[in-house]
Amino acid sequence: MDTCPVFRSERDAELTKKLFYAKDVDGLRREGEISLRVFLEACAEDGVDPHKHFSGKFSLRVDPRLHEAAVIAAAAQGQSLNQWAAEAIRQAARAT
Repeated sequence: MDTCPVFRSERDAELTKKLFYAKDVDGLRREGEISLRVFLEACAEDGVDPHKHFSGKFSLRVDPRLHEAAVIAAAAQGQSLNQWAAEAIRQAARAT
């Protein structure tokens, strides 16, 4: 029995998972471009903004010891926990 090698890619957009299958990377890229074009056209037809908007607020659950350590680290730098966490996230997001 012959098998056909297939490449698979996933992309999350607005919590809607998109799966792409192709025989090679170029095919995967083409499938992704087609899907994005169709999505943007559907948004335009429906008058929907295709970009997710963020409020700047989210809830984060961590181990209580980590919470305590973060509060201590923030205080040592003269910052609120929110300021300290925002800067940590900002630095980590730049690193990727």
